[in-house]
Amino acid sequence: MAVTASTSEQFDFALALIKSSGTPLLVLDKDLVILAGSSSFCSAFQIDPTAVKGNSMSVLGSGAAA
Repeated sequence: MAVTASTSEQFDFALALIKSSGTPLLVLDKDLVILAGSSSFCSAFQIDPTAVKGNSMSVLGSGAAA
């Protein structure tokens, strides 16, 4: 019998990979709202990691989330 992960488990795993990536990464939805960002992204752009999720790219671009 094959063991498969639920969609939620797969998403959680993907987020863990992204957040721990040494490469600056963002996951965006269709409206360019940030679903997740890597620690290296926040470090590279001097953004508070708690301010990333749920913001739009325009908010980050304006410096409002820093």
